Amino acid sequence: MAAMGIDPTYAYLLDNAQPLPEAFAVAPYYEMALAADHPQREAILAVLQDLDALFVRDKS
Repeated sequence: MAAMGIDPTYAYLLDNAQPLPEAFAVAPYYEMALAADHPQREAILAVLQDLDALFVRDKS
């Protein structure tokens, strides 16, 4: 099942029917990666923070 473009770690997990990581956050990555002068930076970060909060709330 290891398809092109899939991280080898995830390919291993998928190929071996292992559980995928449950806790993750994308907002911190975009806080660093998204240009400070991007015209929609704050709006994008707000949505990503809301998305991250959904995953935290689902696990509590």
